[in-house]
Formats: sequence, C-alpha cells, structure tokens
Amino acid sequence: MPGISLRKLNLVFTLLFLVIFIASSLYIVRTWSDSVAHESQQALLISKIAATGIDGEMIKQLRALPEDESTVAFQSVKKRLGDYLQADNHLRFVYLYTQKNDHLYFLADSEAFTSPDYSPPGQKYAEADPIYREPFATKESLITKPLTDRWGEWVSILTPLINAETGEVFAVLGMDYPASYWSNVPVLAVIQAIIEMLVALLLLGIIFITLRKIISKEEKFSSLLKNIPGAAFRCRLDKNWTMEFISDQIEAISGFPSSDFIHNAVRSYASIIYAPDVKKVADLIAKAVARNESYTLEYRLKNRAGRLVWIKENGRAIYDHHGRPIFIDGIILDISQDREIVTEIKNKQAEIERMNRFMVDRELKMIELKKQLNQLKDK
Repeated sequence: MPGISLRKLNLVFTLLFLVIFIASSLYIVRTWSDSVAHESQQALLISKIAATGIDGEMIKQLRALPEDESTVAFQSVKKRLGDYLQADNHLRFVYLYTQKNDHLYFLADSEAFTSPDYSPPGQKYAEADPIYREPFATKESLITKPLTDRWGEWVSILTPLINAETGEVFAVLGMDYPASYWSNVPVLAVIQAIIEMLVALLLLGIIFITLRKIISKEEKFSSLLKNIPGAAFRCRLDKNWTMEFISDQIEAISGFPSSDFIHNAVRSYASIIYAPDVKKVADLIAKAVARNESYTLEYRLKNRAGRLVWIKENGRAIYDHHGRPIFIDGIILDISQDREIVTEIKNKQAEIERMNRFMVDRELKMIELKKQLNQLKDK
C-alpha cells in the first residue's frame, strides 16, 4: 500500500474505531426505543386484526351471564380466542370483557374449562385497573404499562369492538403478554445490536492487524531495496525486457525514473542498452534461462545525459508450474567507477612496464658502453 505508513494507519484506524464506537452507541440507544415501538405497533396490529376477525353475530349474542357457557355463540367465540392464543407463543391470555353498570365482566376467554385460570362468562373483573375502562370512552386501542392482577403481572393490549349501528363500544378484546417478555424485547434487541457492534469492531481489528502486517513487510522490503547498492528488478522475457517492477535506484544509474520503465510506460529498458551490447545481453540471458542457471554479465547503458554507464547484472529466471520461464528477477549495479579504477590501474601498470623496459634498456646500454671503454683501454 504505497503512501501509507504505520503511523498513518494507526491514526486512521483509531479515528475509525472512535467513529464506529460512537455510532454503535447511538445505534444501541436507538435500537432500544425502536424495538419497543416496533413490538408495540406489531402487537396493536395483531390485536386489531384479531378484533376484526372475532367481531360478528356470535359475539353480539353474548350477555356476560353464566348461561352463555352453554350457547353455540359462546363456544364459537371461545374457540376463536383459543386459536389466537395458539398462534402467538408469547401470548398468555386472550379474552373479551364488557362494561355494565360501571363494572367490568368477562364475556369469554381462551382458557380451558378445567384450567384454574378460567374466567367463566359473567365473572366480575373486580381488580381491573382503571385503564381497562379507557377503550369504552376513547374507542382507541392501547397498550398498558405492566399491571398486576390475580393471574400475575402483564402488559395488556386492549382493542375496542364498536357496534357499527350505534357507534358505541360493546366489548373489548384483551391480549395479555407476560411483563417479563415485554421488558425483555428491548434487552434482546440491544444484545443483538451489541453483538453486531462487536463483530464490526472484530472485523475492523482483523483488517487493521492484516494491513499493519502488510505495511510492515512493505516498509521492510522498501528499506531493504534502498540499502541494496543497485536497482532490484523483475522483468518479462521479451525483446523489450518489460519491467514489472524496478526499484528507484535505477534513476541514479540511468537518469530516468523507475516509473518510465514499468510496463514500458515511457521507454523500455532495452531502449537504453548500448546498441553494440544488445545481442550479447540477449544471448547470455537466453543460455542461462535454458539451463535454469543464474547469470552474471556486464554491459553498457546509455544514460539520460548520453554518457555510457557500465552495468553488472545478476539475475535468474522464474518459472511457472509447467516449467516455463515467465520472469527474470535480478540486481543491476553501476560498475562504471570500478571500470575506471581498473582502467587506471591497467594504464599505470603499462606505464610501469614501459619504465621498467626503459630502465633495463638503459642499463644494458651502460653495460655495453663500459665494455667498449674497457676494450679501448686495453689497446
């Protein structure tokens, strides 16, 4: 990931973590309120549908008297209430009640006749909270707060049944949910939201650790390349030696930036090889690739200034799973200075040899001259 350091990554992910944490906290608060609202709306809708389904001629025949128990109308209504109870696992009671002489009386309920919780028709709902009377006055459905009666603690959904002819409420359908279930609805929703938040943070952490490892490796690799005294490269085996990658050190060697050579964006690497050396380079690499061997060769490049630069290249071919060569990985070194030093040494050696020859010749001539002088003296 070029351009991103570990320091920047840490900063980005710290900010991202804070944003996610704050957003998740707001999401959890919103989830609490939304879950209660959603459950309330759903319960009210179910109650209204149930009330519509039960409203008919049969219910109008009920009088909230014990004698109703033996009538066909009571049996029909009671069966319908039992069906509603079976349809929702969270429901505990479904019942109908009416108001007479400012008192509330049961018309029918969902309990079996043998159940200790059964309320027979005409039974007075003596401990009913005043809120149970509200639907008769407001003609609107409502949800009670948790209330306690002889059967336990409940949240009740109360829906009025209105006489179409008179416009008056003649009965109310009650659906009781355990207060514990109703209070658990937002808790369960929040737990789910927290799990989602933790999963998101876990994924963020995994991504952060993965990217950190990748960037750390890239930084180490980049540092390694910078400390290599030459340009590392990977190229294709084509006539242009098309570069898949070449390190920035090539600019110090050739005068051209590495980006010029990647996929021959501006120029190919082959284009800067000194023309007389092109065939030699291609032949030596081809032999090494054919033998699956590494190679070392020296050749000349023509740099940006037009000056010849001596290059030493070490490389080896990379093969696919079929054994076909696909890339060459290697190092390009500028050995121009070494070449100059070698040339200078050779020149000095040649000069020393000339001096030696001159001194030997001079010495021989002196010996010959002394010899001739001695011969003249003898005469």
